[in-house]
Amino acid sequence: MLTSERIRELWENYSPTQGIESFARAVEAATLARVTSLVQQAERYRMLRRGQHWSVVDGIGNTLRAEDLDAAIDAVLARNAIERPMVDKELLELAAKAAGQERSAAGDLWSNAQGQLWNPLLDDRDAWRLAMRLHLDIEQSNPLDNTRYVSVSRCGIEMVHGPVRVTEEFEDESGRNDATRRAIVRAAAEIGRAMP
Repeated sequence: MLTSERIRELWENYSPTQGIESFARAVEAATLARVTSLVQQAERYRMLRRGQHWSVVDGIGNTLRAEDLDAAIDAVLARNAIERPMVDKELLELAAKAAGQERSAAGDLWSNAQGQLWNPLLDDRDAWRLAMRLHLDIEQSNPLDNTRYVSVSRCGIEMVHGPVRVTEEFEDESGRNDATRRAIVRAAAEIGRAMP
């Protein structure tokens, strides 16, 4: 339920003088907050699904309620599952190809400008450098909106390369950085996949 970045952040704030119990309590509190968020989202969906106060309209003007709304959401989730089978290693391989990233002496990892391992999925600096190198545009949702997403794109240039657009959604503001880095890497991977 917790992202690896969130667990790492909790670990970095862990103080050995307080004992391992303090780390366990922090993980427990973060997990409880995540579960509470998921329960709230489920309740919101149940209210929306009933259609008593609101309506959801699809792209062609049909009002979606109950089973129709479930089917529309399931179709989007299924499409996203098909689009997301790439594992992190494959994403990094393709993103590195797009960026012309050099391999380290070990041969299977890359080094960034400081001689450290290159991983734009985990490192903000590596992700931003990747976005700048590939001239990616980044669009963020407003934190006050009910929709939370980050969209990364690059316009196509005729006879040079096609357009790329990747969107990552996240459930609460604590996931914005993870989603941004992942969207950047996914867009770079799509660029790398199109390269000879």
